[in-house]
Amino acid sequence: MSMPQYQLPLPGHLQHKPVFGVPFFDHDPGREGDTDCQHLSIGWSQWDDKEVSAKVFRHGEQKWSRQSEEIPLARLVDLTSLIVLAVNNRDGNSLAVPANFFENQPTELVIRRHGGSDTEREFYRQSLVDNELLQRRLDKLTDVLLARREAHGTMAYRIPADPEYIQKLGRAVYNFSYYESVVLQSMEKVYPEYLSEYYLAERPYTARKVALDFKNRVSTYPQSDTAAQGQLAAYAQEFYDLTERRNRLIHGHPYTAADGFQQLNYSHSGKPRIEWPLQDVEAAAQEFDDAACRLCGLFDQLWR
Repeated sequence: MSMPQYQLPLPGHLQHKPVFGVPFFDHDPGREGDTDCQHLSIGWSQWDDKEVSAKVFRHGEQKWSRQSEEIPLARLVDLTSLIVLAVNNRDGNSLAVPANFFENQPTELVIRRHGGSDTEREFYRQSLVDNELLQRRLDKLTDVLLARREAHGTMAYRIPADPEYIQKLGRAVYNFSYYESVVLQSMEKVYPEYLSEYYLAERPYTARKVALDFKNRVSTYPQSDTAAQGQLAAYAQEFYDLTERRNRLIHGHPYTAADGFQQLNYSHSGKPRIEWPLQDVEAAAQEFDDAACRLCGLFDQLWR
């Protein structure tokens, strides 16, 4: 008797209880359609029903196998990728696996959640999203993968740079860009036709001009709503201040710090020198994120 040559249903009677079980028979790298690996699972561990674990469901000639500890490397990468997908998933009822995420997978897979009480759902969320240890290890995995991409990617960069620093810097720039787009949408509500002026201007508006316009135009918001006007004025000042912070970041120049680390440094006549170590770049990215979310909340309150 040989092992099954088709996809078996996800088992529900074993000690590991799946939350999201991905059918994997046709996607096992290098063994597609000819493997004992039937499912990859993110679910409740067999040693603690309040701890989430990953599981490879293998099936031999007659029964489900317990030999899941030793895993081929490519399969392990897929399992790790699935863990990251589950951590990033915000839909508590299903897990979407994008097309081409696995080998031989031309279409998206949508995996439905396997039962679970409200209490179990909360434990599951805490085990993945609020798990600081897991987040630290995934951050380290990100660093390793970024370094690999830089070392082996199609672009052969010759300028020395720390991959994590570049990633945090990119996040800061992106977060501010998102923040500015929220300000522009708010400006359109405060001063209709502002977006037309912005996009049709002969000379592109700088973020500082948008910040000044935001501060000035807030004064035209209906006086009857003094609370909203006060909030808008505070957020307009905040955007102005963070625009200055962002400018000092993106107009910085690379240099080697005392510890040998490559980072940015901002220096301008009449202004104090600003060094941008990794933790400050990350803090700036978080400030832009927090400010954008606060303004989004006010936008929803006032205009939606």
